[in-house]
Order: sequence, then C-alpha cells, then structure tokens
Amino acid sequence: MKRLPILFAIALCMVHVAFAALQDSLITPQFFGIDPFAGEVGWPQFFQLLAEDNFNFGLVGFGTGWEKIEPSPPQNGIHFYDWSALDERMKIVVESGRMADFDILCRSEWATKVTYSQMGSCNMSPPKEDADSDPSWGMTAYQAWGDFVYNLVERYDGDGIDDAPGITSPALRYLHLGNEPEAPEHFVNCGGSPEIYDRMSAATYEAAKRANPNLPAVRGRSNPGNIFDDNPDEATLRARGADYLDFLSTSLRLGRDHFDIFAINFKTTTQVSFPL
Repeated sequence: MKRLPILFAIALCMVHVAFAALQDSLITPQFFGIDPFAGEVGWPQFFQLLAEDNFNFGLVGFGTGWEKIEPSPPQNGIHFYDWSALDERMKIVVESGRMADFDILCRSEWATKVTYSQMGSCNMSPPKEDADSDPSWGMTAYQAWGDFVYNLVERYDGDGIDDAPGITSPALRYLHLGNEPEAPEHFVNCGGSPEIYDRMSAATYEAAKRANPNLPAVRGRSNPGNIFDDNPDEATLRARGADYLDFLSTSLRLGRDHFDIFAINFKTTTQVSFPL
C-alpha cells in the first residue's frame, strides 16, 4: 500500500525540479496546446479562427503512423515513401505561422510484432528486433524505422536541406516519441514494456538528432487516465494506478538519455511539457 505514494512522489519530484528551474522562461501560452485533428476537414478554417481570436496555443496531438508513408517494406535497402498527404498538412501548419508537436507512431504491418487487425487500436507497436523477416528488405525493421524518422525530420525541419515543397520555415516544434506509452490500448497490449519503449525511443531519438540536433525530443505524453480500459473498482484503481506509476518511473529512469522533455496530458486537449 505504501508503494503508490512513494512512486508518485518520485515522479512528481522529477517533474517539479525541472519545472521550478525553467518555469520563468517557458510558461507561456504556447506551452499549452490544442488538439483539433479528429478529422481531415477544416484545417485552414481552424487556424483562421485561432488567428482572429488571438489564440497563441501550441499545436499538439498531430502525427502519423509509419504505415501511412511506408506501407510496404524497403526492397534491397531502397525505400518507397509516399509523403503527399503529410506534405499538405505540414504546408497548412507553416502557412498559418505555427509549428506542430508531432506524435511519431511506430506502427507498420510488415515491421511490428502485432497483427494487422490490432493496428487500429494500437498507436505504437515495437519493431521487430531480429534479423530481416525477408532477406529482400536489405535491412532490419529497426533500421527501416530509423531511416523513416531521419527522413521525416529532414523533410519538415525547415533548414533548407531536403525540405518538402512549400516548407519554408520549421514545421516541427517538438517530436513526440510515441504517444502515451503507459496506456494499454496504445502500447502495453501490443507487447510493450518500459524496456522496449526505451529501445524504441533510442532508435527514434538517435535518428531525429542525426537529422536535426536542435529538434527537442519529447517522451510520449503521459496520461494517467488512459491506463484504465474500464470503470474500475477501488481495488483495481489502486492496483492499476501502481502499475501506471511503476511503468512511468521505470521508463523515466531508463530513457533519460533518449528524450529531452517529459510531457503530461492533463486533459485530451491540453498538455504541459517539462524539460529535464
């Protein structure tokens, strides 16, 4: 029974120290975010309304699955990417004078441990870590994931090198490494663990920093509410709450070299990020 408050105190202390050290310079309206992208319609109108009302919120919850850009594995080390849909989104972000906090989701039918039928409910799937499932790929799934991350960051960082058409300024404010990794439906139910998440974060972080060392990498936003898949009784609440904090504490300890910022979702439409 004492484990829960102890773990909570550890996590809270880690956040509080970082927050106290930098709050004077970082707590601004842009520190909070809006997640408007439940659908594909109305993006320009949404940004226009924000401008008219002088909202300076940051943009969060905006991301893509790997499988949408590289639905098939590379052949003999050659990738076949389709950036068209994401290019259009990023152009709208840049033209609005904003930047995106990008959720990069490690999910692809050919390169993960879960079946295709599970993909719809699993925001993150650990890539296969063994040798190529098919020698014709010319690389492992982890190498393919690193290439994808590198190319995505290079395409939208606005540094004038290999940028997408229409990207004339940085489109990425933060790169979120995954999304709420403690949530069963996002990661745990798909074979995830703090150790696997750390390896995924390492592969993502290293590829992103190779493309742009100045892009802050955020540990996938933590949301205490998402650990519960049902309406739990008090005993379940305590047990699952302890599981959540245990996962979080372990993940923070393991991954400190693989992300720059730890972020929390307080609600589905707001977040706060704490540099570590």
